[in-house]
Amino acid sequence: MKKDKDLMEGGSVSGLQEDFKQFLNELLTLLPAGARNFLKGYSREILSCVIVLVLAIVLFAGYSSYIEGQERRAATLFGSAIHERDLDKKVHDLKTIVKEHGSTDTASIALAVLARAEYNSGNRERALEYFEKAERNSSRDHELYATSLMGQGYILEETGKPKEAVKKFDQAIQTDIGFEKIALLDKARAAKAAGETAKGLDALNRLLSENPGPRELEFVKFELLDMKRK
Repeated sequence: MKKDKDLMEGGSVSGLQEDFKQFLNELLTLLPAGARNFLKGYSREILSCVIVLVLAIVLFAGYSSYIEGQERRAATLFGSAIHERDLDKKVHDLKTIVKEHGSTDTASIALAVLARAEYNSGNRERALEYFEKAERNSSRDHELYATSLMGQGYILEETGKPKEAVKKFDQAIQTDIGFEKIALLDKARAAKAAGETAKGLDALNRLLSENPGPRELEFVKFELLDMKRK
């Protein structure tokens, strides 16, 4: 109750109090006598709730403006980083975005780009870490999520972990947002390297059902025959 009392002190709040009292009195005339007497007894509590609600709206508006400002600053830094030719400077700028604006959508994109930059520098382990972070920070129905999964799959495959790569490609297939054909081919290749013939055949057969183009079809048929011979 002390907070309510403190909230109702001050000119702006007093004005709101008087306006609401007038509004409440007009509203009460429209109600039955029983309801009118009940509300009169709790008008102070009702007023306190209205003031708290108004303050909450103001605070939320301020928070929204803050988030928008964060996104704008992150986007500006990202634009500079993308056009930076010096790889070390690019990596530094991308890391700055992730560190200082980590809660923004731009930071999630920066993680994936940072992973690619580290990969190009030969830092496979660090690239894998950034792809993992990008996966965690992305919505499952966003292209960035599937891209991050496939990036992990490629690195795992390159570093001699084809079985783990198969799992990542399989997750990318399940996203169903446009990467299925590529991910199916990747899964088949990784499964073949891992000796998981059944999973490789399953991926190729599913790809056949996706009506692949002529070149893809020839490749799939060749791989199917090769796997069935093993």
